[in-house]
Amino acid sequence: MEKIKNYIINLAKMVNEKYGNIITEEMINQAIDRYCKLNEDEEKIISDINGAVKKVINDKLQENGYKDNITYSRATAALDKVLRMLGKDSFRIFIAGGLVPYLLLDEDSNRLHSDIDTICWAEDMDKLRNIFKAYGLYKDEWDSINYVTNGNDYGFEIVVDGVPLGIYPFTYENGVLTQFSYDPYSKKGKIKEIQLEKISDYIMSYKAVNGQVYNTMSLEYIRMTKDKAHREKDVQDLAKISKTGLLRDDVLNRIQMYKEIKNENLSKTK
Repeated sequence: MEKIKNYIINLAKMVNEKYGNIITEEMINQAIDRYCKLNEDEEKIISDINGAVKKVINDKLQENGYKDNITYSRATAALDKVLRMLGKDSFRIFIAGGLVPYLLLDEDSNRLHSDIDTICWAEDMDKLRNIFKAYGLYKDEWDSINYVTNGNDYGFEIVVDGVPLGIYPFTYENGVLTQFSYDPYSKKGKIKEIQLEKISDYIMSYKAVNGQVYNTMSLEYIRMTKDKAHREKDVQDLAKISKTGLLRDDVLNRIQMYKEIKNENLSKTK
């Protein structure tokens, strides 16, 4: 079971690099001892390992102040740093998710955030990789292209001062937007398709109340996805989205929810 042993060691290394040595040597040895003795399907063992590591992340990172324990100020400081790195090319990424209405209102969310999601045109992915490589933030093991053989680019993740930031590509052709995303822990890639009348129904530039311009996923699309999920934090975010006064009724009336067309384990294709 040498493959399982190496998988555990490499996964622990990746998590520790990202979140500050939350998986101890003792935990690694215990996992090797446990999972390498199992007489089960290799794919199931790897799935069980991924589940165990996610539990460690959820349990431990609360203590360490990382994922799922990121204040608004920490998240926005990391985002500002990334936008400065990109400089005049910052138009290449569009901020998605719960941060957006607070950025536009220049208000603290007064809640914790898990990470920052951004999207970008697929044609800009290699340029973005090169920028983050130059700043020492790029890691091979956090990048989907190092785990696929089907030619798709599902995106990659970086960590800025302890804040995970994902960059996920999209294409738009013949009225169909295709959005890719990637989970560097489970090595799963997803593809979603959206029927879209105009690209501005999905990405927009907004001027915040403080005068700063942000490139983001459209408020209409963020609202639709949060309305569907309707978690406690989404209810708060929805109220803030309405408060911006920037929602477009015509876009709200025509946009459609995405359809997930693929969800695959990329590690199987390496």
